[in-house]
Amino acid sequence: MSDGDDPDGPGRLLGSGFFVAPGLAITCSHVVSNRQDDGADSARTRVQLAFGDVRADGVVEWASPGATSRSAQWPLPDLAVIRLTEPVEHACVRLSERPLEPGDTAWGYGFTFEQSELQLWTGTLAYQGGLGDALRVGGDTLPAGATGGPLVDPAAAGVCGVLKSRMNGEGGLAVPLTALRDSEDAQAASLFRELWERHDAYHLNRSVRSVQGTGPAGGGTAGEVRKRVRGPVRSLGSAAIARARLICWAMRARWRCSPCLRPR
Repeated sequence: MSDGDDPDGPGRLLGSGFFVAPGLAITCSHVVSNRQDDGADSARTRVQLAFGDVRADGVVEWASPGATSRSAQWPLPDLAVIRLTEPVEHACVRLSERPLEPGDTAWGYGFTFEQSELQLWTGTLAYQGGLGDALRVGGDTLPAGATGGPLVDPAAAGVCGVLKSRMNGEGGLAVPLTALRDSEDAQAASLFRELWERHDAYHLNRSVRSVQGTGPAGGGTAGEVRKRVRGPVRSLGSAAIARARLICWAMRARWRCSPCLRPR
């Protein structure tokens, strides 16, 4: 999100985000917050998502409550869900709920300005353990603007969290995606179910099309193919193939999976 007129220009970058299902993106609540009033409710705030040459309007469907003052740390879960208000083609990341163990490697993605140009930042991080309900990550410096971007678990070939904040020195905090499911807010829990259902359907359909295109041995009608690949989408295919697909999408994320957001 940028407060400049041009999201690719030198305006102040507020944060990053990523698509988890068709028409649905996740970022941090503080990224989409209307900070004109302390603790203002961000729900239904209109935003514009910019990825590459594409501009798409969206609305903040749900955002967790904010800080009570400008100087206070934004409370957990610090998550927001954005729904596009117009149909736009885009790729979606894979999600993972695999619990991280201290020492696990993770990858971070987000946007930052470098020499007045919007750039995709990538980093190799190490999971250090928990801090309450948050995930502590270190090993690299999170640049300004990266918050709201995805935290990727390469072992599971999926996004496991959302980068939340930087800490003094290296690393910062991230929020597990399960925070949406575990929220006491009924709308957040409902959105979590919708996200997973649409996420699974998206990747199942991609797998069906992939299998249908492999020839007679792997072909068949859509119904026949679905029976062969039915089951948890997160286990489809070999880990190597899933990881390769994730890397490919992540490298394109600067324009296709991870939108830059700005107020509408």
